[in-house]
Amino acid sequence: MVFLVKLAGIAVCSVGVICFLKDALLTKALKFWQGKDKLRLLGLVRIVVGTLLIAASQGCQVPLVILLIGITAVVVGVLTIVRGVASAETVLSWWNKRDMQTRRLVAIFIFLIGALIIFAA
Repeated sequence: MVFLVKLAGIAVCSVGVICFLKDALLTKALKFWQGKDKLRLLGLVRIVVGTLLIAASQGCQVPLVILLIGITAVVVGVLTIVRGVASAETVLSWWNKRDMQTRRLVAIFIFLIGALIIFAA
């Protein structure tokens, strides 16, 4: 299970690096997830990943960190399903108004969350 947690951390780090180097990809990804069915799928993926992190947290080096990230992922997944399209459009609108520096700062934050997951696993 710890291997899956590290794999999730690597995936998150990869997203951060890709978004830092080419921020237009994150905008495309946000647009891709628009739509009721795709948002439900995204919410379900977040819930599954969060549940995996919660289940694997006790075997990790810093279980509290993994547990908190897992709980956050589950809550965000449920909110994604409940809030739906209006919330996603708000996020996309906010994102499109940001300058390159802000987008890169967000990408660095995403990378650091992934690094934290890897370290805590």
